[in-house]
Amino acid sequence: MLSLVSGDFRLDLAPRTGGAIVGLTWRGEDLLRRGDAGDILDVSQFPMLPFCNRIANGAFRFAGEAIALPTNMPADSFPLPLHGYGWVGPWTVGEQRSDLVTLHYDGSGDAWPWDYAARQTFRITPGRVMMTLAVTNRAGTAMPAGLGFHPYFPCNDRTIYHGLHRERWTTDAQGLPDRHTVSDEAIDWWRALPVQTQPVDDIFAGREGPLTVVWPDRSLGVRLCPDDTLGFTTVFAPAGADFLCVEPATLMTNAFNRGATAPLAPGATREVHLTLEPFRTAGA
Repeated sequence: MLSLVSGDFRLDLAPRTGGAIVGLTWRGEDLLRRGDAGDILDVSQFPMLPFCNRIANGAFRFAGEAIALPTNMPADSFPLPLHGYGWVGPWTVGEQRSDLVTLHYDGSGDAWPWDYAARQTFRITPGRVMMTLAVTNRAGTAMPAGLGFHPYFPCNDRTIYHGLHRERWTTDAQGLPDRHTVSDEAIDWWRALPVQTQPVDDIFAGREGPLTVVWPDRSLGVRLCPDDTLGFTTVFAPAGADFLCVEPATLMTNAFNRGATAPLAPGATREVHLTLEPFRTAGA
């Protein structure tokens, strides 16, 4: 594990465990759930690449070819490949300062049919943590590519999630999108009620503005500012869980089977950005 301590922030990373965050505090308070550096299923945040969330039947077609992928869920029998391969492989440390670190991933040895490399950059500046995720196609042909962030936030029966979106897909038992609902305007689908009043594993699109998680009992909140290329938000709020996932991504779940493969040309790099900004609230 390595740590960045700068200003009001402390960021703990576990490069060998999926390049994951295992702790993020602001003025001594947890912004992400406290993680275990030895267990990728119990971290604070991990990267999603070169695809996001699940692929139905572990198969899709690209450029006229049939692509089949094995399952990749550690220590679990989940039948579908999910979240890509960066989260289940080791990353190496590149540049490192007190306020910045860069991690690198070599995708040549995983199950993705194309050779690729990935990079994460974490930078602490006054009032915010800035994160960059990038993937480079090292293959001789175009490859499909999706990127996303998968953070876990502490959650209880008072925690509020707020995000304005126009579209929503509920999901089936395998977490694949099924029913699609469209609003005339971007709305808060929870209508300011605590997130646990509506347990979901749903996908949202048509975002307007930032996303926020607020803990009224802690007089604390965090604002998520994804860049415009992170056009989809998966919200995973299991009933009774002590965590909440708000996952900005470039593609929705099962996008490769829904006509959105986002091809990346040979030698090209795709980069996305997410900023976390904590703030104080008025109190309980």
